[in-house]
Amino acid sequence: VRLMSNEDDSTDNYRIKDVVFFGAPRRILLQSKNGPCPLLAICNVLLLRNLLKISPDLRYITFFELVGLVSDWLFEANAKDSGGDSTSSRAVNLRESLSSCLEVLPKLNVGLDVNCKFGGVTDFEYTQEMTVFDLCDVSLYHGWIVAREDTRAYETFGNLSYNQIVERIIACEEAREKLCAKETDAAPEGQPNPELEKLVEEGLIIKDFMDRTASQISYDGLMALHDTVRERQLAVFFRNSHFNAMTKYEGKLYLLCTDIAFANSHLVWERFTEVDGDTEYCDAEFRTSTER
Repeated sequence: VRLMSNEDDSTDNYRIKDVVFFGAPRRILLQSKNGPCPLLAICNVLLLRNLLKISPDLRYITFFELVGLVSDWLFEANAKDSGGDSTSSRAVNLRESLSSCLEVLPKLNVGLDVNCKFGGVTDFEYTQEMTVFDLCDVSLYHGWIVAREDTRAYETFGNLSYNQIVERIIACEEAREKLCAKETDAAPEGQPNPELEKLVEEGLIIKDFMDRTASQISYDGLMALHDTVRERQLAVFFRNSHFNAMTKYEGKLYLLCTDIAFANSHLVWERFTEVDGDTEYCDAEFRTSTER
């Protein structure tokens, strides 16, 4: 594989950075522009776990080489999982899932359609693309949840997905227009319409939550992440259509710094302790640093 120049930073070529992870040398991938962050996040988890390996001679890797690396590893890992019996129902299911996953991988340079649900940090609508995370044994989290203690809000949309609550907001606006039209009607008093009024009420509850959590993470979501992510677990965090490798160390959450701006920096992690607050950057030992 040829070594590339800086001009090759793009959505198809990725810079490689050498870091230390709990005392062991590792290589991670950096992102310039808006590349396939779901695949990069998954690969960075596998690289930090030392399951994927990139030649120490390489400074860049192409998207398709990355797809090849993951595909080869998936074949090898899932062949072991089948226990050598290619006729068992487990082996057949694995082959079907692997086939779906291999179809998805080459498309990840244009992103991934993820539809989170608001009831829990691991709740997502199932799609074919999600098999990539399952087969790679990488947990996917988000922090955009509504608290069960907020009874009205939780009953309204706690079991819904993002796409579904967008539909509810549209229904709310349509219901408001119909109610306004009735009020301006020539008739002195219109009959009440409980169905339309309920749509408006639910829509306003949802809009209030959306306005308070415009950053796509709630305080309750952050607390739930702290409770759910295990110490030293490596996972992927989804927020604002972006994916980041995430870990937990000494009870605190950290996101891997993968922007190309960190290529020559000693900073490796971003401490994730605030919903909307000042970002703290840390070195490979998770020590806070003011430098970037």
